[in-house]
Amino acid sequence: MDNKFLTILTAPQNFFIGIEERPVSLGIPAVIVLLMGIVSAISAYIVTGVTMQVLPASSQQMIGIIQGIGAISAIIVVLVMWFIMAGIFYLISMAFNGTGDFKRVLEVTGYGYIPSLIGSIISLPLMFQYLSTIHLPSIADPTLMQSAMTGMMKTPSMAVISLIGIVFLLWSANIWIFGVREARHLTTRNAVITVGIPVLVSVLFSIYGLIA
Repeated sequence: MDNKFLTILTAPQNFFIGIEERPVSLGIPAVIVLLMGIVSAISAYIVTGVTMQVLPASSQQMIGIIQGIGAISAIIVVLVMWFIMAGIFYLISMAFNGTGDFKRVLEVTGYGYIPSLIGSIISLPLMFQYLSTIHLPSIADPTLMQSAMTGMMKTPSMAVISLIGIVFLLWSANIWIFGVREARHLTTRNAVITVGIPVLVSVLFSIYGLIA
């Protein structure tokens, strides 16, 4: 693994120190996020293919189209979420009189997605292995259709995948704390609050999805 990425993962405080003296570069962060989008697209393609088994036989020919739309949408969502997460960090840090360009926040946020990318790659074969064993009957009733898909997602296998996502999200949060601290010239305490609020909401949402 490149020494730069190893430093980001294991000692982000060292990687981001002095970052304001370097020109903003969104190239590598964009590639990181795009790779995560591609992994998410593959996951969406697989999940959509399985869940669409419940469609009536007359609609089965649309599965390929729906899978394609799902995959493309997944990439777009990941890219948009990159901007949204950076925007949230930027806005919350304003409460602590943070200074620094939004592009810089976007840059450090992109780097912070490396653990989440790793988590997604680990989860992908687990998801494929689980979903490859699922065979849903064709259902015409929309209510029963929703019930079947919900039941498919509420299993120990999917719980493990969700927990993997939470663990790697927390790892990303650790990187974001140091990145946002330097990008917005915050104290460590204020950087923890800035990053912690949206991450906590995301974690609670994931936990709710597991137990609801």
